[in-house]
Amino acid sequence: MRSHKKTAEAELELAFMYYHLKHYTKAITLYKKILQREKNAVTAMQFLSRVYALTHDIKKAMPLAETVYHIYPNFIMANNLANIYDMCGQKKATEQWYRVSLKLAPTKEDALIIMSNLALFYKKIKKLSRGRYYAKKVLKSTILRNNPKYKWLLSTLSKKFQIKRV
Repeated sequence: MRSHKKTAEAELELAFMYYHLKHYTKAITLYKKILQREKNAVTAMQFLSRVYALTHDIKKAMPLAETVYHIYPNFIMANNLANIYDMCGQKKATEQWYRVSLKLAPTKEDALIIMSNLALFYKKIKKLSRGRYYAKKVLKSTILRNNPKYKWLLSTLSKKFQIKRV
């Protein structure tokens, strides 16, 4: 059992590497292999749906992402679903799922990250006042400002919305 688990973890890491290197065909093959053994391997399902979205296979991407959300209806999976709808050009569904994710966010920090996603989404679809609203909320937050891992995110929001950081 232990070796099977280690093999699955290694395959998942390898598939994740292929995903990030944009070797989508290799990633799909590995994610499918993992899912043949473990029908509810959520991480494999989640990233397989993302690869399908990135390769414009919308008919496979959306149902798979929705399945993942129904298995684990939490803010991370709702955010993943929003990202996939965004990749597929579904503006209304993207906004809806970011809002669901925001409602499900268990901490203020998580909510602020979702707000940053909303800000950038609104900027992308040229709803600048809405984007600016969320960007300001994120940039004012001491929770993110005091954490070095969010420096890049705050800098990005500041530049994209031309808002001075406090």
